[in-house]
Amino acid sequence: MFIFHLYLFFPHRRSLSFFQNAIAAATCLQKYKKYLIPYYIYEKNLHFMIKTSLFLWRFRTISVLLHFRINNSTD
Repeated sequence: MFIFHLYLFFPHRRSLSFFQNAIAAATCLQKYKKYLIPYYIYEKNLHFMIKTSLFLWRFRTISVLLHFRINNSTD
């Protein structure tokens, strides 16, 4: 299963806190991992592994968060 999300964040406008939290989380993880883009998160599930790839682009008036999630289960 392949899940794709694209988030646009406009810092000069009021946005949903979910988008703000997503941008903040991506920025913090990038600084912590000392990677630019992308980085991968593996989390253990009871039956399968999940691979997440998060790409963050920052421009002057907009930030773009692109999120890929790959579920390797055979369901």
